[in-house]
Amino acid sequence: MHSVKGIKTTIGESPIWKPDTNSLVWVEAAGSEIFEYSIHSQSTQVFHVPFDITAIARCEGNGWICASKQGLFYCTSSFDDFTPIADPCFGSTKLHLNDAVTAPNGHLWFGSMNHNQLEAPDGKLYRLTANTALEMDSGFSVANGIAFNPALKRAYCSNMFQRKVYEYQLDDSMTQIIEKAVFVELDECKGYPDGLSVDRHGNCISVTGTAASFPITLHHRTK
Repeated sequence: MHSVKGIKTTIGESPIWKPDTNSLVWVEAAGSEIFEYSIHSQSTQVFHVPFDITAIARCEGNGWICASKQGLFYCTSSFDDFTPIADPCFGSTKLHLNDAVTAPNGHLWFGSMNHNQLEAPDGKLYRLTANTALEMDSGFSVANGIAFNPALKRAYCSNMFQRKVYEYQLDDSMTQIIEKAVFVELDECKGYPDGLSVDRHGNCISVTGTAASFPITLHHRTK
């Protein structure tokens, strides 16, 4: 493991590996930049977008979907053209979108938050369908860190400032929630559950939001 030299971000989010180009893409969630670091050339390109980006995810056609404080946008593969999709927080002065992840079936799941009061349970979890934001769950004090276990048809999402990670049993199409449970609740000493990932062994891993963030394995699910 090594750091990408010369690039500093205030809130680096949505690291995505591009196997076709051997490059890493991520965003500045406290600004309006997308970064792409090439392993081959060991250089980084910076792309400026016309909105306050909070997350990025892959979509069909080798393009991208960007979550932002101004809603969702389709983005071309070269990060040079943007089309608005939907904004379930439109009209609110305190809510905006936060994290966004593409599910194994290709559907985008994304969350929202109250940026004026992070502990307020105003955040929601959504799924994008037919360019419409479908509400999947609510009551989040920052919906963050969305991840999936495709083998078990399960989704996970951090309720960050309530220190909880939820586990959702999904149907076979991975579009509907059948059952919800608290997967883990962190003690105060372990910080806040932030980004999530499920590895190939089924381990659910979280990077905790603390003064010194570090990854922890929450649980290993095999059934």
